[in-house]
Amino acid sequence: MAIMNVFQTREELHRELALASTQQAVDRWLKHSEPNIETLAQNCFERNTARSFRFKKLDITDVQPTAVFRRWAVPYLTGNAPTILGFTKPYQVRELVHDASSTLQSAFYRDTRERYEMDYGRAAKVVNLALKHLICLAHVSPARRSALFEILDIPLDKYTLGMLRPLLPNGLLPRNPSMGDVKTRANYISIQKAIRQLCNPEFSPMHYEVYAYNIGSAQAAKAKAAKKAAAAGTTTSTAGAISSSVKI
Repeated sequence: MAIMNVFQTREELHRELALASTQQAVDRWLKHSEPNIETLAQNCFERNTARSFRFKKLDITDVQPTAVFRRWAVPYLTGNAPTILGFTKPYQVRELVHDASSTLQSAFYRDTRERYEMDYGRAAKVVNLALKHLICLAHVSPARRSALFEILDIPLDKYTLGMLRPLLPNGLLPRNPSMGDVKTRANYISIQKAIRQLCNPEFSPMHYEVYAYNIGSAQAAKAKAAKKAAAAGTTTSTAGAISSSVKI
């Protein structure tokens, strides 16, 4: 599936981030409210995210990715939320992401009885999704949400990486990058710093993340509609063939 809106210049990126539609999407997100950590642990780990773990393909059928994630997320985020919500610098977020990713990798390895080894890029993406929702806990003030939004790292996947690849330093990513190409902590930090430099000073990386999420969601919806239409066409064609074969 082709990536939409691959940016060739920093100016082009900033024009898209300055669009009213992007700003409105950011405002909607910052007004989004998570009542508690149990709820956000469900909301940040969506069905598409769970499917990407491909447990069935690995013949892991006795446990689901969502269950493993929630067993890790609720106690980890509950214990660390006061510290996270007090962060003021991007480097604090990155240190937390590394610690959280390591414990999440261990949780998946343990809870699947050593059958699933989560790569660093996937773990870091899931952690950043959780942090994106964590700042929207109902008790967090609008001012604190906005301040945290500015310093968060972004979830790295085929959309957030693919649309910026031509603008990132040579050799940092392959031609069609995905979260699996974020191999190490050092690689992760280099990518996040480069994205922050591209977005600053007018915007934060999370402005770009909201934009990319909307692009990805629209593309996924379009693909789903096309698949549904193709299936309907196949059904119609089959029905027509059956009808034409009936002799009256």
